[in-house]
Amino acid sequence: MAVVNKRIFDTDNALKGSFNGLFGKWQILTYASFVFAYAIIVGWIDRLHDYTLLEPSLIDCKSDNVTLVNISTIQRLSGRKISYYNESNFSVELPITYNLTYGETVISEFQVLCDLAAFVKVPRFSGYLGFILGSILLGYASDRGGRKMIILACIWTTGIMSIFQLVGHDFISYLFFQFFIGLFIGGIQASFLPAIIEMFPINFRSFYGVFFHTIVCIFQLILPLLAKSFKSWKLLQIFVTAPILLTAILQWFVYESIFWYLAHKEYDKAIRVLTKLAKRNGILFESKFKQAKDFLHAKHSKATQVDILPLLRLQDLDVLGKKYPQVDMAELQKQKSNSSKLRRFLNSLKGASYRSTNTIYRPFDFIYSPTLFVYVLILLGLWFTNGVTDSIESVKKTDNLDIYSHNSLSILTLMIASISAVGCALLKFGRRWMIFLAYLVIEVCLLGFLIASLNENKDQETLVTLNVLYYLCKYSVQFGYIFLMLITAELFPTSLRCTGLGLCFALKMIGSYIASPYLLNYTSTKAQMVYCLLTLFFGAMTLFLPETKTFPLPRSILQIEAMPTTIGKKLRSHKVKFACERRQTLENRKQYTPVADANRLVTNVSVNNSTHLTDAGNMSLNQNSNYSKHLINESNDEPHGVYDTVNSVHDIEQDDHNKYYYNHNESKKSSQLDQNTFMDRKLGKIVEVPSKNITRNNSSSDLQEQSKV
Repeated sequence: MAVVNKRIFDTDNALKGSFNGLFGKWQILTYASFVFAYAIIVGWIDRLHDYTLLEPSLIDCKSDNVTLVNISTIQRLSGRKISYYNESNFSVELPITYNLTYGETVISEFQVLCDLAAFVKVPRFSGYLGFILGSILLGYASDRGGRKMIILACIWTTGIMSIFQLVGHDFISYLFFQFFIGLFIGGIQASFLPAIIEMFPINFRSFYGVFFHTIVCIFQLILPLLAKSFKSWKLLQIFVTAPILLTAILQWFVYESIFWYLAHKEYDKAIRVLTKLAKRNGILFESKFKQAKDFLHAKHSKATQVDILPLLRLQDLDVLGKKYPQVDMAELQKQKSNSSKLRRFLNSLKGASYRSTNTIYRPFDFIYSPTLFVYVLILLGLWFTNGVTDSIESVKKTDNLDIYSHNSLSILTLMIASISAVGCALLKFGRRWMIFLAYLVIEVCLLGFLIASLNENKDQETLVTLNVLYYLCKYSVQFGYIFLMLITAELFPTSLRCTGLGLCFALKMIGSYIASPYLLNYTSTKAQMVYCLLTLFFGAMTLFLPETKTFPLPRSILQIEAMPTTIGKKLRSHKVKFACERRQTLENRKQYTPVADANRLVTNVSVNNSTHLTDAGNMSLNQNSNYSKHLINESNDEPHGVYDTVNSVHDIEQDDHNKYYYNHNESKKSSQLDQNTFMDRKLGKIVEVPSKNITRNNSSSDLQEQSKV
């Protein structure tokens, strides 16, 4: 592993350098535009089915004593009306009478009534299925292609699909477009919060990552009033879809996330974005972020740079071998002769290209990090139970409240929970304890529902108690969901943030699908007991997650593994022990070498009183040879496994998270430390040298000399 003096790209200071005071005017304008578009999609369009799929309360099919025409179910759903044979043996449309309490809904217009009543659930299922697929696939696309492009495309495509749904003439076309609406809403949900929290420094991240839920609740509270005013589902859908036209301004207000640029090593583009933001706020960015010029010209240095990832994936080896003869590619060439796209794909599934120090990961690389894998399992369980408890309806709607009033009261409860979460964010409370307390209250409510279900005699006092527990459960579910969404986005590296959040949203929707009274409705006594146990278990497991409120957003899995937790400490101790044993075995066999192959290129950069032009600009590297030798010996322990590193000081990015994780004393020797302290000290010294760039400045002779050190 290369150990060099550090060129710092402090993302927190860089973000603060784009505005003065507590907030930047342009950032607030961008945030407001973003939240407005999100509230239209999630607060209105996503909740339309609560009102457009209402069934008439009184239905008279009048199919007795008549002979119905033999029409298939597909024909009925495609728009053909049910009919019967009259006395003259002619086909006549069968009159179906129903009341218009809720106006003209999708169910009444397409006559999904009588014998077709079972298909009322299908639109919800179609939307849920689209949401699950969209949150995973489009979340991954957001990590690969950028936040801005995916979010804007999903917002505008959702509006287009909503319009197409209006012009459909049958129930099947309605289902078709409902699937795509759910698909793109899932993409928005997976990408929105990462884009928001990557706009602001640490001190403001909690507030802005929580406040937008209150705006969404305001839009949701307006929706019942609109649904009650418009007696046609088409008019209602047109009204809530039309404001999407205003979101066209996002094309000019929104910039790509600088974290996404940094993960892809596009330092110059990140600096340009921050410079534009600072200029619009009336600030000279270079005066507040001194390294701006260095990083601005990082991609235009005199050193020739190439992407090393194709080399590691066995692509273009012939070209790279001719251009960079100092890199030994014999083993890679041998592998390429027996390689194929399928084999490379299978190798990627095995984690062949995974390194904890990478900044770009494949979708499921987290399974190769034991620490992050445990965190993800806990998060998935929390999201699943949140979906279950959010959809369970243990209280029947009373006769005194119609559907509009009942939904308004529920949404008002959610708004109170959102405002409470904003207050906790301002007071800088931690995420873990807020989630734990919320799940503890949910557990009490579920136990109350379970006890009430065993009591057959439900008097007035029992009903009042159930109503109190119901709204308390709604409050706690929303409160826990807000902080759960925040900690999830903060526990994934940049190139997996949207993918991980999308996967969690998919689990939430599966839980909702299981417990929703409009879908599977698994709410029996046994099912409720299972929900109680899951909520208790995963709520307690929340305390094993790291507290992320004071940490910068991670850009690599190594930074997540370094977060202080009981789980992380034990797994790191096991890694160090295994690495030490392996090194001792290799030394005993006299087979250990610092440089093993092109995939594990461990070198030391030793430059005495000289200046190197790097990705971060002109950087003076004054290193003592003894100190360098000490560090390279320490790096050979490799407690984190094999790293992708290169023999170059180019493209060096300081792991600015280390200052929040560990403070080490360089005067102490590693032999005097125990395994855990040695690990902590090592993490403080290692500079991430991503496996992205390689230069031809180092000759093969230099490489051999470095390998002998």
